[in-house]
Amino acid sequence: MNIRFSFIIYLLLDILLYNLAFAAKLELEVQNVGQGNCILVRVQQPEQDPQYMMIDIGTSSYKKEFAYTATVSPTKEEETQVPSSPSESFIGQMTPLSIVKKINPKKDPDQKAWTKESKKKEVKEEKGENTFIQSLREKLKKKGQETVETMEEEEQIPPIYIKTLIVTHPDSDHYGWIKKLFSEEEDHIDYIIFGGLPENYDASGEFGFKTWIGNRLKNNSNIYFPAIQYNPITSLEEVLPTSERTFAFHAYQKPKYSMKSFKEALNFGEDINISLLSVNPTHFEGNGNIVLRMSDPGDDNTDSLVVKIKHKESSAILTGDATGLTTIRILNNYYEHKDFLLTNVLLASHHGSFSHGSNNDAWVQATQPEFVLISNGLLHGHPYDDAYNAFKKSPRLKKVPKHKVLVAESKKDWFLHTTQRAIYSTLTSGMIKVELNENGTIKLNTEKDQDTQILTSKKKPFDQKKKVVLEETEETVLASPSPKKPKTQPRMLKEFLYTKGLFEESEEEQSDKEGSIMEGEPWESPKVTTKRKRNRSPSQEIKPHEISQKQKKRKQEKE
Repeated sequence: MNIRFSFIIYLLLDILLYNLAFAAKLELEVQNVGQGNCILVRVQQPEQDPQYMMIDIGTSSYKKEFAYTATVSPTKEEETQVPSSPSESFIGQMTPLSIVKKINPKKDPDQKAWTKESKKKEVKEEKGENTFIQSLREKLKKKGQETVETMEEEEQIPPIYIKTLIVTHPDSDHYGWIKKLFSEEEDHIDYIIFGGLPENYDASGEFGFKTWIGNRLKNNSNIYFPAIQYNPITSLEEVLPTSERTFAFHAYQKPKYSMKSFKEALNFGEDINISLLSVNPTHFEGNGNIVLRMSDPGDDNTDSLVVKIKHKESSAILTGDATGLTTIRILNNYYEHKDFLLTNVLLASHHGSFSHGSNNDAWVQATQPEFVLISNGLLHGHPYDDAYNAFKKSPRLKKVPKHKVLVAESKKDWFLHTTQRAIYSTLTSGMIKVELNENGTIKLNTEKDQDTQILTSKKKPFDQKKKVVLEETEETVLASPSPKKPKTQPRMLKEFLYTKGLFEESEEEQSDKEGSIMEGEPWESPKVTTKRKRNRSPSQEIKPHEISQKQKKRKQEKE
């Protein structure tokens, strides 16, 4: 019996190990691109080369903000304190690059934030845009390719390949680096999906978007503009505005229309389900089967493609710059299947904005994320305090070790939160890496917080904020403690309290102001309420003749 039982246990373990060895792996990397968006999705199927999907690639502010995560790691909570010199940065106690090289921790006692661990850590020079692009190209090169060197000994990454590129909408901070990343003719993308209208990409023509699209078509990429049609385009002119222009039917209203080729762009294996929750949310079918567009022509955010990535029991929703109108349409589409919108990981819409209904309470309650990720910089005051508070209301939000999130109540009023809530921003945490496991568990780590553990304590999550002041320099942006006003009572208030017998001064203070109060001088007194006076009953109030007697008695005692 024991032998049979042991054999069964051995067989079950063998099956379990086999399944683990041959299970698909799915990872998301929310890149630290400052004020912009770039998510790299890596799918590893058993015994196959990894497949990549990229969602957005752009920024509108990079150099200054990237400096945060290229510097010294944060200190432990108990070591964090108000800096005694202006050279310490208060974004997670990180020191700007322009100052790091000048610091000698052995000779400078003011550098309290410099720990033994950070001494050992090599502080690299500031990475520019080109270095970031090169690091992405290195990651995306085909397996087995080696980096080659030119005569100038500069590294060159060989041609790169990804299966699917999704650009959520035509804002430059979401697609502005597309030419820089895919710069070589040999670079290949199987499928490219552009959200929004084609004419809103590179309206000035300075970007060279039309030429880039032409080169991709020559390289056999399948390119889609689902706001216009679900078939791949043959040229950009095919979908540019004409007098007879039409818009695509809503994907969930007209399932009879063939979308086979379009769906293939989202096919990453049996256990991976990728859905576009919002394909063209501002379009609907009007009278006479005419598809109408209801959106502000000057605002492309509502057209953002919203992507849900699911690995069996775990999932993530990536939102672009979706507005309230976008999420309302999604909620309506899934009214009878609300559970499908529940997710483990939610990428905050519009970098944590709260304008135009982004990140509203209804959306947070529908998705109920366990982790909220924010891809943001400092340029527009993201994330907003209103959005941060909305994320905190998610009933499934996890409790994690303390980390920092910089939050704006306005463009001038910034607060640095030290929190245990599972809300992370790329600005203060650097690149965020997430593993979506098939059993529904999530593994998350950042450049600043490796292997984030989920805390099971039933205590309320710690969340403390301190006001900070942002100061721009040529190379970076520093966040320093908000200056505090000295807690000293005004001189005239002291004098008034003294005449009422409610304040006693030292002999030095009395000698300094001798003769400053003249008898009979008219006095316009402010309304002052003290603890001593509040505790008295009306019958115990000090009367004028009692004050004068006390003053005489005090004077006699001193003489």
